[in-house]
Amino acid sequence: MPRSLHPWTHQLNSWNAAAQGLSYLVSSRTGSGKTECFMIPMLNDLPSYPSTDMLSGVQAILIYPLNALIESQRERLAAWTANLQDHNIKFALYNGLTPESSWYEDRSRLAPAEIGNRRDIRNAPPAILVTNVTMLEYLLLRAKDRPILEQSQGKLRWMVLDEVHGYIGSQAAEIALLLRRVRAAFGVNPDQVRLMATSATIGEGESVKRNLQCFIADSAGHNESCVRVIEGRTVKSELPLTGDDTPLEPTVLSELDPTQLWKILAPHPRIQKLKQREL
Repeated sequence: MPRSLHPWTHQLNSWNAAAQGLSYLVSSRTGSGKTECFMIPMLNDLPSYPSTDMLSGVQAILIYPLNALIESQRERLAAWTANLQDHNIKFALYNGLTPESSWYEDRSRLAPAEIGNRRDIRNAPPAILVTNVTMLEYLLLRAKDRPILEQSQGKLRWMVLDEVHGYIGSQAAEIALLLRRVRAAFGVNPDQVRLMATSATIGEGESVKRNLQCFIADSAGHNESCVRVIEGRTVKSELPLTGDDTPLEPTVLSELDPTQLWKILAPHPRIQKLKQREL
């Protein structure tokens, strides 16, 4: 995310909430940059602790409902942690596909800051653990994984719950109880851990917002006054009058700045047609 790129309102509101020590849920459409809402505050916080020993245990747990979503974060985490190597910040994707030892690793896929097998994760738990509900359950119960908990006592500060709109009814209650067990197993109380959650847009109105706030408060073990629901809203762009259907050359367009791109693409009939289909 280059400095020249301005954040969306819901991203900025999320960062402000994190800076105030609040837990929050970001509800916004797919592709609106919800990952940055929790990734940036989390990675901004981890290097702030001067002791390198603090980074030897799990400080952040990112929970995704699907392995495909876990894999999708590898590239982002690799890019974000590339400039944090001096701070010894490591991450690991811990799911059913994680090999038992380095013998089975595909090292060509691993980022410099990534731990790629279960044995190394247990020997030196990374600051960031990306996992799913099933593997998190196993981690709490399995004797093999006990070293992860022992080396992470009192260090957990962040929990991320992605795609919470998938948890309904009894599933929502189960995930809230799981997070409570996680805090107990890692030796922290609710006041020490912030919960950040994301959701696709599932409705509007105060009743929906209230229900989401209650769910996050229950899951985080916080009072509702310490929880924010942040909504991302789509603002329809005002397009100019339709122009000529001129050829679009990708190599030429890639060299233009945003202002020049707008002048060419905004009035283009094929682009406007795509825009209408999206809306």
